[in-house]
Amino acid sequence: MAPYRPIYLTRSDGKLEIVSKSRKKELNAPTADQLDSKPDAKGNTDYFKELELGDAKEVDWRRKLGGMLIREIGGQDHPGSNYILAALPENYRLYERVKSGPVSEIT
Repeated sequence: MAPYRPIYLTRSDGKLEIVSKSRKKELNAPTADQLDSKPDAKGNTDYFKELELGDAKEVDWRRKLGGMLIREIGGQDHPGSNYILAALPENYRLYERVKSGPVSEIT
């Protein structure tokens, strides 16, 4: 496989805050409840975890996005090349949804 060529993005439409339909400013991120990893009364967990730079899933998404971007802007000029975003655009974050059932004890 050919090495990945990094794409450095210099512009971003990412926003840390957004204005909701009710015209209130709110963070453009999961809520505290969505980030809470504590199990519920039944032992189920369902939360979001931010992926760190270099995490395997984060790298995979940067590869996918780099390939799609090059295809959109004329990647046919560089056949056989692979691309990866050097980093996500400013104010963008990737989250993984973590879901699991109760842990049963084996006796």
